[in-house]
Formats: sequence, C-alpha cells, structure tokens
Amino acid sequence: MLAEIVRLDHAHHRQVAGDSSLAEAVKLVARAHQSLVWDRTRQVLRLRSALREFYPAALEAFDDLAAGETLELLDRAPDPERGARLPRGAIVAALRRAGRRDLDGKATAIQQTLR
Repeated sequence: MLAEIVRLDHAHHRQVAGDSSLAEAVKLVARAHQSLVWDRTRQVLRLRSALREFYPAALEAFDDLAAGETLELLDRAPDPERGARLPRGAIVAALRRAGRRDLDGKATAIQQTLR
C-alpha cells in the first residue's frame, strides 16, 4: 500500500538542482571549521586533565585554558616549582599582550594562586 503511494506521489515532485560550486566550497569550509573546533576542544580537555593531575594550581589560576595569556604563562612556567617563582612582571606582560584589563589585580591573583 505504501509503495503505491510513493509511486503515485513521485510525479508531483520535481528534481532538486545540485549545489553550486560556491555552496560546495562553503560546505567544505564549514566542515573544516567544525573539525578544528572539535580538535581545539579535545586539546583543551586534555590539557585540563593533565593539569588536574600534575598542576592543580594552574586550573585555579586561569579561567580560560585556551586563552593566549594562559598558554604563554604555562609555557614560561610549565610546572608548579617554576609557577611559584614566576615574576609578577611576566604575568603583567602576558596579560597586557592579551589585551586584558585590571592587570595589577589579575596578576596578583594569578601569582598568589600559583604560589
């Protein structure tokens, strides 16, 4: 019964035109962007997991693990010992390069948390 309905209904539908080359390019870029977002999310979650085990003070000190200043400071102080010795000036400089506000307050909070 259902097969008969489909056969009868087929005459009422027109074939859909294929996508243009521009539409295909947009789909390709959108898929690539989606893959990059997923990869970035996976990397941040891996970093969070490693920090939770090895460097928990960094999780408390930094709100956004994917932020530029966070990655720069983790590069300069990749372990708890170096984090405790990280100079306030280096923290302020990283925050300034990232365009953050309230540099002194944030730098002091980060330095105290890492110690």
